[in-house]
Amino acid sequence: MRGEAPLSSEPTVLRAELKRLLRSGLPITEANAGDILTEQRAVIANAQHPTQRASRISALERLLRQILTGFGRSARGSAARTLFGAARGMRGTKITERRYAAAEILERNDDHFRKHIEPKILDEVAFALHQENLRYTPPSAHGRPKIAAHDDTPVLGDDSYTEQEELLCRLWSAVYGFRAEIIATQRRLPSGDANRLRYTLARTGPDDRAAFLEALGSGTR
Repeated sequence: MRGEAPLSSEPTVLRAELKRLLRSGLPITEANAGDILTEQRAVIANAQHPTQRASRISALERLLRQILTGFGRSARGSAARTLFGAARGMRGTKITERRYAAAEILERNDDHFRKHIEPKILDEVAFALHQENLRYTPPSAHGRPKIAAHDDTPVLGDDSYTEQEELLCRLWSAVYGFRAEIIATQRRLPSGDANRLRYTLARTGPDDRAAFLEALGSGTR
């Protein structure tokens, strides 16, 4: 991070940078991220470690995927995600391959797509990123914007709607539900009892932990 206030570039500037990024497409790396997109206010706001460039690059890809997901599940939305390499099987492919696949989705030839459709998609993505910038206000001229998302926050893409993904989400939902119960129970206990709770949970199995928390929770209400 350059030590200056986060940028909130005009759509024309963002469009030029996105057009440059489009040549390589996703994934966004140190080599293709550039120095303007990673300094945008919305990108910094979504980076867990905003002073670290690697974290800002991750946040930039997440934000771009979020914007592309916002195009919806229509043919045009699928074409936009394909063009940027966010669709299944398109990550890391050449621009000519992505452009041809996107044109096929819309039943157009790749030359028509490149001249008439691709520019409009770039306009819309650039404007959407500009709107994201306007949503965040840094607390000071050199401060970090107020809202930040965790680096592990997932974005739903075309490849997310699978049975495996559903089961994985339900598993993590149960894990975090259990974690919340531990936190809620421990907050109700005196410090000495809380230490004993941590020790007990570390030595019990999952089934015993659930029963123990349920009994303990009912006794502390």
